[in-house]
Amino acid sequence: MKKLLLTLASVAMAMAASATDYTLFDIANKGTWTEKGTGFEWTDGEFTITTDKGNYNNNLVSPVANDYSWRVYKGSNVTITSKTVDMKSVVITYDDYVYNGTDYVGPMSFGEGWTGAISGHTYTINNAAGSKTFTASPYEKQVRIKKLIVSTDDT
Repeated sequence: MKKLLLTLASVAMAMAASATDYTLFDIANKGTWTEKGTGFEWTDGEFTITTDKGNYNNNLVSPVANDYSWRVYKGSNVTITSKTVDMKSVVITYDDYVYNGTDYVGPMSFGEGWTGAISGHTYTINNAAGSKTFTASPYEKQVRIKKLIVSTDDT
């Protein structure tokens, strides 16, 4: 029995080690964003994040303009593209800020193949087939992002 448990633990560790996570945005280290079109862009060579105002009526605020979270407005769009990485999951950590009883945790619509669920302040989005492109748009209200991680694993 011990040998079986050790073998299962080894297999689980090997499977976990094969996934790669990429922290693309963290409010503690926002990176450099440049104004582009009706939004902003960030890149590290492998990944590019673009924002555009979409159906939002006003100009967007740069992701580096706020000390607490990146404001993504209702109707605007966020797109992540990768040159070579097949993204299978995106984990968004929302800000826990509440103003006059309103929080900034809300659902988004996604591009083809992506589905997700919110639990607390974490939105976990998956694409079982993997994709080099991920697009999201808040449709109920502004959301405030503290961290955005993509992974080659679907969990």
